[in-house]
Amino acid sequence: MAACAFCIFAVSQALPQFNLANQINWRTYVQGAFSQVQNFETNVFETEGQFQLYWEKKIGKLGGNLPATGVDWSREKLVAINLGIRPNTGYELYVQNVSRGNAAEIVVNFRERLPIPNVRYAQVQSSPFVVIKVQREAGRIIFKGEKVSGSIMPGGTVIFPPNQQGSCCGDNCKCCSSCGCGCQRKRGGN
Repeated sequence: MAACAFCIFAVSQALPQFNLANQINWRTYVQGAFSQVQNFETNVFETEGQFQLYWEKKIGKLGGNLPATGVDWSREKLVAINLGIRPNTGYELYVQNVSRGNAAEIVVNFRERLPIPNVRYAQVQSSPFVVIKVQREAGRIIFKGEKVSGSIMPGGTVIFPPNQQGSCCGDNCKCCSSCGCGCQRKRGGN
């Protein structure tokens, strides 16, 4: 019995501790699969002007229109993560949580979901990004990411390049009827 209790204690000490008191309020502001960012980068925006400049230079028309403000700059700031260029649309970016690492650090934990094997994705380069609203707190923001396989969110998403309406299969969709490619064409060439 004592050995079992020791094992449970040892495992609990090895796992990262989740402490609700350390969590910082945040939510996704905007995200997308297409931007002009070539390499991994992160940004923290303290003002609306900083964010507007970022959106114009880094996201541009590929990411759509600049979001309506919706940010209380006296109480919130925006944080952006850009993965950089990926070879297809099978990559997804997700912020897992934002927490206080120590008195001087705020940690943004994120995941990059790798393409699921045997799933067909649009074969165009993507550059996934996510911008989150974070409660304004003192401390340096650091980023910790991990790559994961499989779905990172229930339901998943199907992403198409801008100005394409699920045209992955040409004139006749050769996918199964539940592939989610969005084709409005005849399935299976029928």
